[in-house]
Amino acid sequence: MIAASVREDPGTQVALFELGLETTRTLILRAELIDWQAAHHRLAEMGCRALGSDDPGLDATVVVATVTGLMLQGLAADTAQFEEDLLRPALERLFAAISGRRPAAV
Repeated sequence: MIAASVREDPGTQVALFELGLETTRTLILRAELIDWQAAHHRLAEMGCRALGSDDPGLDATVVVATVTGLMLQGLAADTAQFEEDLLRPALERLFAAISGRRPAAV
């Protein structure tokens, strides 16, 4: 879903990043951004718990930051193979580390 949104609707994804930056200049938007980020964190935390994380709150922070950074990188680089070359391998490695399993060989 993440890769599809970057590939199929990059303008919306760029606008969301711009909205996040705008909250540094327009304080009235900050509460909305905080709520949005908290929702992402809760979802990631549930996933980390399901993986067996020993610190799902911290791991959720790492997951959200990683996904956000990878999305920005994919948008900036206009990577045609974003999911296959960047997103999937990075997240597989991260989730393997969170779960305590070895990542699959690439």
